[in-house]
Amino acid sequence: MSNNDIKIDNLCYHCGSPCEEDKKTLENKQFCCSGCLAVHSILIQHKLGNYYDLESYPGIRTQKGTSYDFADNPEIAEQFIDFKNQELTKIKFRIPAIHCSSCIWLLENLHLLNSGVTGARVNFQEQEASISFEHKVVSLREVLELLDRIGYSPDLGLDGVENVSKKNNIRLVKQLAFAGFVFGNIMLFSFPEYFGFVSAEDHSYGQVFSYLNLILSIPLVIFSGRDYLKTAYDSIKLKTLHIYVPVSIGILALFGWSTFSVLSGEGAGYFDSLAGLIFFLLIGKWIQEFTNKKLIFNRKYESYFPLSVQVIKENGESTIPLHDIEKGDRIRVRKGELIPADGHLFKGVGQIDYSFVTGESIPEHRELGELVYAGGRQLAQAIEIEITKKVKESKLISLWNEKKVSEEKADAQGLISKTSKVFTISLLVIALITFLFWVSIDLNKAIFSTVSVLIVACPCALALAYPFATGSAKRLLAKGKYYLKNAGVIEKIANTKKVVFDKTGTLTQAMNYKPNYVGRTLTLEEKTILKSLAYSSDHPYSKSISNHWPEAKRVEVDSFNEIPGKGIEGWVKDRWVKLGSETYVFNKEHSNKKIHQVYVSMDDSFIGAFDFKSEYFSFVQPLIKDLKKSNEIHLCTGDSEREKAYLQSAYSFDSMHFNADPKNKVEFIKKLNKGDTLYLGDGLNDAGALMEANVGLAITKSLIHFTPASDVITPNEEMAKLSKVIDYS
Repeated sequence: MSNNDIKIDNLCYHCGSPCEEDKKTLENKQFCCSGCLAVHSILIQHKLGNYYDLESYPGIRTQKGTSYDFADNPEIAEQFIDFKNQELTKIKFRIPAIHCSSCIWLLENLHLLNSGVTGARVNFQEQEASISFEHKVVSLREVLELLDRIGYSPDLGLDGVENVSKKNNIRLVKQLAFAGFVFGNIMLFSFPEYFGFVSAEDHSYGQVFSYLNLILSIPLVIFSGRDYLKTAYDSIKLKTLHIYVPVSIGILALFGWSTFSVLSGEGAGYFDSLAGLIFFLLIGKWIQEFTNKKLIFNRKYESYFPLSVQVIKENGESTIPLHDIEKGDRIRVRKGELIPADGHLFKGVGQIDYSFVTGESIPEHRELGELVYAGGRQLAQAIEIEITKKVKESKLISLWNEKKVSEEKADAQGLISKTSKVFTISLLVIALITFLFWVSIDLNKAIFSTVSVLIVACPCALALAYPFATGSAKRLLAKGKYYLKNAGVIEKIANTKKVVFDKTGTLTQAMNYKPNYVGRTLTLEEKTILKSLAYSSDHPYSKSISNHWPEAKRVEVDSFNEIPGKGIEGWVKDRWVKLGSETYVFNKEHSNKKIHQVYVSMDDSFIGAFDFKSEYFSFVQPLIKDLKKSNEIHLCTGDSEREKAYLQSAYSFDSMHFNADPKNKVEFIKKLNKGDTLYLGDGLNDAGALMEANVGLAITKSLIHFTPASDVITPNEEMAKLSKVIDYS
């Protein structure tokens, strides 16, 4: 369903998301999920209903709850504390969900939700919140849980990427500020020359101002212009010609000739032009940095793992930092948590979703003693794992580190790089010819003419126009929720001739299946019974059955039992019902010729079965049809071939590759890519393919938690615009 098809009266009162069949209601208000209802109740309970008067649908749809046990560990908690004395603790977090005035109002009124919070201030520009609290009244863990409950989960990544970005940005601001200071003063000191106040007979004042301009220009070139000169030098060392090579030649020629003019007493030089050029170049660079800084595209694996784990020892449980896990430790992994390291299942039954690692959408069942791998998400009750490898030695981390792509890519790619190469060679040839022509006639004239060529031919217009043009394009694409890593991505997108799709989470809605019932006709009461029993389980198949048959309404289940990996059973309306595998439902192999995925029995009598098909996004078919007009379309997925026939008939892919592990995906992209391949994926298993492709586009449900190694990030629902984005680029 497109946004245009959603009725305004079917939107969540808190966050504005469409309300499905399972919507919640309170006081004639409807909510899309229990999380939004809970946040609304908290606000009303604390008399903060004004929150909804500031913006339309100001709330953030709450993500699945996060465990903040690590905050009880002093060693880990210390990393988040800015200041602490006997009574007060101050912390600062980046909160990506901050997006409007209502967010600021709510966060700055946290003290009304918990009296232990003494104050909060929000930096809207940086999406940061500074919070002070009395640690004797409320703990750090309770503050984090409060933020999480109201939908403003803090970004707790400890990978240092953002700190590096901030340091670079601060340095750029300092360079820009200094260039602006020098530019303004040089313009001021040049006024006597502009207005003819310096007479031919008396150059004393003019010389003073000229020397002041020279003194200011030396640190200007060394400090503010150093990045351009260094990039040009590195480019020449690598035997390439970056756009900054001719720009640097122009800077050095301006500075050299102007210095010569002042020292020789022949004039004031062109220090004003030099300062203006560097100042405006830095403005363009700052605009690019400002556009980029909202999202971190490359993160370490620590950003996706829990900060701490529960280690089980003889004297009880303790919380330790992630990297303190040792071989032989026994850890607890609760429902919904990621497994942080490889190990053997020691206690409980594993129902593990490995789609984050392998791309296979069907959860895997694990029994005691079986090996489980880092990166899997436990879907059933808590399990205990005996660690066999340290975190850095696990299969997942080796996958993460397997494919490294150099990040030393210039922002100016493609056309501008090719142009600069031809332009620089031509410029140097013309300058040499000019010098050779004049040197036999007049040496001073030869030097003046050669420097003039270098100054006038400096491609400053191109260097200035490029960041402004691409920065504007990036902001326009960002309005359409396509977030680009850097300006060069626009040109790379324009070269796209082949589009490769992952399946799970990209074409299909992750962990969402469409059931097809096969068997005898069911009465409305029997549908109600099956729907009610399935609702008691968190398994993806059970969830799809519980959402089936909208005419049937759920009732209370009298008793319920679930055996992970096998099935569920229980009493509903005096009927004994079982849902699950063939062996589980019948306690032996059934003679039915067709193998179904879920069998159904009532009162020990077989009544039918369910087959499941992935739920595809509604926009996929028209999108692929549109892309096929000018691109090859391929599928490369870690999923099995169970839907191969449907995929080929519905989408007519040029090629399809199933059961592809991360290595297979990288190899496929490597063979296919000729500088014209765009890959769409959503999981860690796609990291290598995203980097190997000319353009890696990460599909995400939340811009707060996204896949690394990509060139572009966009929410699932915005994929429909992809063909238009390619055309625009």
